[in-house]
Amino acid sequence: MKRANRQLCVLAVVLAICGAAYLGVRWWNETRAETDDAVCVLEWTDLSGLAFEREGTALSFAKGGDGLWYSADEPDFPLEQSCLTDLEETLSALKAVKVIRDPEEDASYGLDAPVLRVAAELSDGTTGVLLVGSAVNGGYYAKLEDGDTVYTISSALMDGTDMGLMEMIALEEFPVVTEANAVSITLSLDGETRTFTKETVAGDDAAADACAWSLDGEALPEDDEALAAALSALPGLSFTSCHAWRPDLALQTDCGLERPARVTVTYLQGGSEEQYTLLLGGTDGAGNYYAQIKGSEQLNILRASAAQALLGLAEAGAAQETAQP
Repeated sequence: MKRANRQLCVLAVVLAICGAAYLGVRWWNETRAETDDAVCVLEWTDLSGLAFEREGTALSFAKGGDGLWYSADEPDFPLEQSCLTDLEETLSALKAVKVIRDPEEDASYGLDAPVLRVAAELSDGTTGVLLVGSAVNGGYYAKLEDGDTVYTISSALMDGTDMGLMEMIALEEFPVVTEANAVSITLSLDGETRTFTKETVAGDDAAADACAWSLDGEALPEDDEALAAALSALPGLSFTSCHAWRPDLALQTDCGLERPARVTVTYLQGGSEEQYTLLLGGTDGAGNYYAQIKGSEQLNILRASAAQALLGLAEAGAAQETAQP
């Protein structure tokens, strides 16, 4: 009986040693770093095509003869170029954090079902595919599809592809309009139209020119708070994101843009009058407004504070109207 117990103890020790050896070898394989810290997983330069698939979403892009990137599926989509040029820079010298030259099966690193697949075509016609697997120590496992070596890489590539096409759109920008170059502002809301017109009053030798505003021909006091808020909001107008590109009528209706509030801004630029009309609809779950520049194919999101400042023009002149007998 004692002999059997001794044999069991010896066997347990042997198994423990084997297990420790296995874990040690695996740890060595996974943590062994290349002594040359300049090892690159890939160096894709002079790209002509790029595609990536992530979480079931696939996006493809092609570089035109003008050097600009275009969506392969929708060439006229207004693509924000920095989204692709940043990826180009990352892929031109993707460095390895660590190198595993004698890796286990792909499943050990999540490479049998990669979370990201990046395919590239270079201008000379050569192609390549990079697979990115499980997260590890703030980075990810990766390998070339036709290679055997497994690497760990930083999160830069995953961060640079963490977006859908709508997040890569070049958002429309508003022209810069201040009180100095504004000519008029017209608000059309709930069947009522109000037009605010500016007149520049020349100052004397000691005073600068002043701006006098009127509402539908009636002078407004200089301290009208609603008008001041709208004029303060105009120079910083900007969309936060694009809700839809080329929205259909049903979506526009859902967003309250079938009968929107209209803010038409007339301003001076280069000595001539220019104009844009902003359409304001309903609000999203965060309280921001669906908005669209008239004639645009983008249905965007505008911050609530900016939209409310413009809509507040409906209250301009209220104190003056109350004071009238």
